[in-house]
Amino acid sequence: MKTTDVLLVSAAFAAGYALISARERQYFDLAEFIEEAVAKGIAEVETAKLALQKTSSTDIKIFAQLMIDDHIALNRELLAIARRKHLDVTEEAQLMQSARQYLLPMEDDSAFDADYVNHQLQFHKEAIDHFRTAARSNDQEVRQFLFFILDKLSHHLRMAQELEVTFRSNVIPTSSNEDVISNSAKFVEEPNYPTDSLKH
Repeated sequence: MKTTDVLLVSAAFAAGYALISARERQYFDLAEFIEEAVAKGIAEVETAKLALQKTSSTDIKIFAQLMIDDHIALNRELLAIARRKHLDVTEEAQLMQSARQYLLPMEDDSAFDADYVNHQLQFHKEAIDHFRTAARSNDQEVRQFLFFILDKLSHHLRMAQELEVTFRSNVIPTSSNEDVISNSAKFVEEPNYPTDSLKH
């Protein structure tokens, strides 16, 4: 194949890719994306609260408190973006109902630690995939926020992976709730979610 032919074929592929990317961005629904992300964030906060109550592992408690702090902050920023963009986003009370499908299923309290760690691995892998779809947005503010939060979610996933290694080696230390609270970072003030709607 001649050099000119190769260049023409490459240009055609590039043009086709650009067209597909443009079409994908056109169909990206920011309001829908934010609603799903906030619902998952609420579920993550509630699951982390459950972990603080049920585990005796110091490492899991510290991780769970970080999930509460970070996902509350993330949800606030997502909803602030929705307000700035004048998006029609579902009320938080209704998002609480949507969050129920993402909660950690409770089957056996004796296996809670293992279930929680596995849930965190799956949750953050899926969350990273979900936030990558926001790259389809043409909005520069949204794209910048995407890169920031993807970095944070990747950090969460690495922590969960390290927690799994520690858990499987059976060396996770234990402590009381008071120890974790006294040694943890400053907590993020939580929104007044109607948590009764999340109960099974």
